[in-house]
Amino acid sequence: MKSLNVGSNPFAAAANPFAAAANPFKTAPNVFAPGANPFAVPAATKVDADDEDEEDDDEEEQDYLHQWLEDKPDDVKRRVIALEVLHQARNTLHAQFSKEVYELEKKYQALYAPLYDNRSKVVNACTPDDIAKDAGARTHLGLPDFWLVALKNSNLSEEIYEQDEPVLKALTDVRLSYVPEEQGVGFTIDFHFKENEFFSNAVLSKTYIMQLPVTEGEPADFDDEELQKLIATPIVWKSGKNTTVKVVTKKQKKGKQTRTVTKNEPCPSFFSLFDPLEVPSEEDMEVNYFVIQLRVHVLSDV
Repeated sequence: MKSLNVGSNPFAAAANPFAAAANPFKTAPNVFAPGANPFAVPAATKVDADDEDEEDDDEEEQDYLHQWLEDKPDDVKRRVIALEVLHQARNTLHAQFSKEVYELEKKYQALYAPLYDNRSKVVNACTPDDIAKDAGARTHLGLPDFWLVALKNSNLSEEIYEQDEPVLKALTDVRLSYVPEEQGVGFTIDFHFKENEFFSNAVLSKTYIMQLPVTEGEPADFDDEELQKLIATPIVWKSGKNTTVKVVTKKQKKGKQTRTVTKNEPCPSFFSLFDPLEVPSEEDMEVNYFVIQLRVHVLSDV
């Protein structure tokens, strides 16, 4: 499977950025997660309606475990308690590990920045060699359609529709930045565009604010973050150029008279990513996880 990585070679294959279960902060599977320890009793959590079936399954599992323990001797029960203590100690260490990984990612993103500046110069024909040449003698400026090709060469191609491609040809750069600590855990993806016939924005941004679950007596684990808030740049579309809507013409008949009615209807588009949506529904999460994965993939390998 392929995914775009803003820090790597955009023409190289990578992983699927659309996996609904993708965790943007996870570096490795947690084999000691509560569900992996057959003796762990999960902490009580607030469950949404969509999670009721999952909660029922967990309750059945716990009922089985309690029944299994009922007729066991006391020394076996003490060993189960000892395992739980060890499990909690491991969770504490892993929470510290995940936080340090997040801070390390922030540190190296800043170190990558000069390289990305130079990449942008190469892509957009701003290197000293390009500037020294006679502009009139050059057939192409930089790498034509670089970012369109990068996006189309990943599984993001599933989210790019025909009407989006001419717009994405105007994309000149994609950058990542982390939100200030006072805002919590999160990041912003900036899509930079040259002047174009579709919208007047020079930059379209999407910010993801993550919430770390709080369990009494345990440190926050950066591997268990949840999407809390989305902030997107409103797109200022030019007349008739909005790729997220299509013009539908219908005929309405009233008595002997027939009239033609024209209206705009929503249609799938890459740029629906910037629709105003503070907290996405489960249905919207697949598209938004694509940008979350940009943090890990797109912005570290292109």
